[in-house]
Amino acid sequence: MVRSNFHQNNVLSIVIAAALAAAPGLAAADEGAGEGAPEPAPAPPAAEPAPASKVTPGVSSDPVAPPSSPVALDLWPGVGTSSLGRGQDHRALSLGLVTWSGSIDGADLSAVGGVVEGDVQGVQASGLVAMTRGSVEGAQLGAALSTCSGDVDGVAGAGGLSVVRGDVDGLVAAGFGVISGGAVDGVSAAGFVAMNGPVDGVQAAGFLTFARGPVDGVQASGFLNVAQGDVEGVQAGVINLSRGEVDGLMLGVVNIADDADVALGLINVLRNGRHELELGASERGAGHLLYKSGSRRVHNILSAELRPREEGGSWAAGLGIGVHQPIIGDWVWTDLDLVASHQSGLGQLHLGVSELGVARAMVGVQLGPKLSVTGGPTWNGLLTVPRAIVAPPPAAFPVVDTQTDALRLRQWPGVQVGVQLHAPRREG
Repeated sequence: MVRSNFHQNNVLSIVIAAALAAAPGLAAADEGAGEGAPEPAPAPPAAEPAPASKVTPGVSSDPVAPPSSPVALDLWPGVGTSSLGRGQDHRALSLGLVTWSGSIDGADLSAVGGVVEGDVQGVQASGLVAMTRGSVEGAQLGAALSTCSGDVDGVAGAGGLSVVRGDVDGLVAAGFGVISGGAVDGVSAAGFVAMNGPVDGVQAAGFLTFARGPVDGVQASGFLNVAQGDVEGVQAGVINLSRGEVDGLMLGVVNIADDADVALGLINVLRNGRHELELGASERGAGHLLYKSGSRRVHNILSAELRPREEGGSWAAGLGIGVHQPIIGDWVWTDLDLVASHQSGLGQLHLGVSELGVARAMVGVQLGPKLSVTGGPTWNGLLTVPRAIVAPPPAAFPVVDTQTDALRLRQWPGVQVGVQLHAPRREG
């Protein structure tokens, strides 16, 4: 019995020793637990081994960069070098009927069309259509159409239509129309219509210019100019429209703005400008009606005149320009005006030479917010054919009487007085 127990104890000791040898960490944990130490945190699960990368002999395992084509030839998209690059390759020189590339760092020259998926650094030129979905740094030229989805730093031009979705720093021009979604810092010119964002430079077109923002420079067209902001410079066309103020010159038949330094035209609608109606008379026994419109300092004049007489009576219509200068606040002021009118006999329309020019130096006194009285000296000059009897001067002996075989110029001093009605100014 004693032998049997001894044998069992030896076997048990051997099993425990083997277990401790196979798991020493467990033994250390048991010892620590016996000393009151905290239980260790469970070990994190082992990361799953990454799948083996597929290795192709002779090819790097790094991410594959788009292929580069120093010289590429295309007949059609997918026929030629683009059959390998598929619009992802970088090209230095791209040639073909219709080219298709990823980006250009050099030149893309096509007979019919060129398509660049990325940026162009250099020149893209096509016999019909030049198109890039990136930006252009250099020149993009198409005989019919050029389109750029990014910015242009350089030149974008087309014989028909040039479209830039981003900003233009340089020149964008086309035979028919130019459209850019961003700002133009340079020149935008078109044969018919130019539509851009804000313009810092020149915007010009044969018919219409449209700036979606302010214009700093020149905006000119053959018919209509529109600026959706202030203009600092010149607007010149038949109709000029600014949704802000013009710090400079508006030159046209119709000028419309909040205000302008100088607005020269037949009709000036300035929201914060001057609008005055003058009814008066002169030493010639003629009554006149003048409409003045313009800025605070410069105004245009539309004039109508009637000189009723049984013999030698006349009527006249004319245009003028003047300068307004306050003397004492807004209550005392002076207007220096030049008015030219064509004279006709009463009940007639005289088609010959019969032109009256009047230089006026008028002083006005404001009697109220809407009423002034004005008067001052004038200098008159009547240009006619030698024997004309239309609107003779009232003076028996003009101060100056100059004649040639074709024309006669008579000059004399005079005076005019009048009453002015003022439309109230709207500020802001």
